[in-house]
Amino acid sequence: MFPIRRLVEILKVPPETIRTWERRYRIFAPSRTTSGQRRYSPNDLEVAIKLRNYLDEGMGIKDATHEIRMSDFPLLESAQKGIPWDDLLGTALLAIRDFDQKTLDFVFSKAFSQFPEDTVMHRLVVPLFQTLGDNWNKHPTGIAEEHFARVYCLAKLGSYYNTCVLDARGKPVLVTTIPGEQHELGLLLFCLALTSQGYRPVYAGPNLPLSQCRLIIEKTNSVGIVLSGRKESLTAPEISCLADLVSDASVPVFIGGVTSERCRNELGMIGVIALGEKFVEAIRIINDELKQ
Repeated sequence: MFPIRRLVEILKVPPETIRTWERRYRIFAPSRTTSGQRRYSPNDLEVAIKLRNYLDEGMGIKDATHEIRMSDFPLLESAQKGIPWDDLLGTALLAIRDFDQKTLDFVFSKAFSQFPEDTVMHRLVVPLFQTLGDNWNKHPTGIAEEHFARVYCLAKLGSYYNTCVLDARGKPVLVTTIPGEQHELGLLLFCLALTSQGYRPVYAGPNLPLSQCRLIIEKTNSVGIVLSGRKESLTAPEISCLADLVSDASVPVFIGGVTSERCRNELGMIGVIALGEKFVEAIRIINDELKQ
């Protein structure tokens, strides 16, 4: 494990730059000593060297981090093995049971400071709400606990998203759900993932009437529409509504989530591009279609 001064010597950059790569672009996640000092793994060093080489070739920082994330580079492998996800989840659940927002904020800040949105989504947010959903009728305050967690997460992710989107200068992409769905947490996390890959999400919230998408595209110059769906099947009227959207929109229409996996054939027949459930693969498909 390397201290930050060793990376400074190898990369010939100031420590502030390395800390910026870590905090803002989250391409690696050093461990910490008991005194709080950073310790970087050989994998972290390899990622940093790859990034520095891209920058030396004249590539911008966002393009460089995008190339690294989209490659098969073993990003965060050592850090993911080292971080105690079960401990973080357990601490978050205890904080929610005690309605302790300060401790809950510590858990989420720790996770987001070290890992991409996709990792936090699948290793913390999804298990957290699955557990809360399983236990809502087993605790005297189970329903209140789930409501407390949802309000906190929406506020936390919303604040984080608003900060990130203000700095976003990339292509605008409209993001919403298929009509009738309300999964706002996943949408916000995906918007954060889009901003980290150089896009500027136009987040319209869940359950948007698809008839309004065309007007939003015209006003925002969005280059694509990304819908999210959890339904395992689509009715004939829903498929017809999506077909109308594809026909009316002047940009590609994408669908991610469970619906994109279970209804892939029907969606393909009407021209909707299925993204699957994984953020990284979804953004790869969007990049290929939009030539990002």
